[in-house]
Amino acid sequence: MSVNNTKVIKIVTFKDGKFSVFVRDKSIDLEELMIDNKYECSKHGISIVCNLVKSLLLCEGLYIDSRNIKYEENYLIESIVSSGVEKKILRSNNCKQVVSYTYQAKQHCYPCKRQNLEYSDPPEPEKSDYEKSKEMMPNASETLMSLIMSQ
Repeated sequence: MSVNNTKVIKIVTFKDGKFSVFVRDKSIDLEELMIDNKYECSKHGISIVCNLVKSLLLCEGLYIDSRNIKYEENYLIESIVSSGVEKKILRSNNCKQVVSYTYQAKQHCYPCKRQNLEYSDPPEPEKSDYEKSKEMMPNASETLMSLIMSQ
């Protein structure tokens, strides 16, 4: 499966009594997740590795809405279309691809979580001179306002 032409499948390679895991074409640092990469070359040993890899949660990034957003340069926005609905996801360029066991309740890795999203509201339209004058003199009649505006 791919999103934005990027593979999102988990790939496990077994070689010389060690295994490695790739997600979205990036190698996962198993040592950082406190996972020993050694395995026993048997049906039971490979089954254990497969169950371990299955239990790794993928980082979901941060869902963002369509408002104007400010974010740091080392982040990118991905678009995912699911059931005809487009979702935008902010993901760190340093994304770990999987969620460490200490962050599993959050469903995103630390580099992605570290981003503080700031939504900027669109600027309010500037008020006309007439509206500004009316605010300063709310009880002024229309005749007086038109006289002031003609000056």
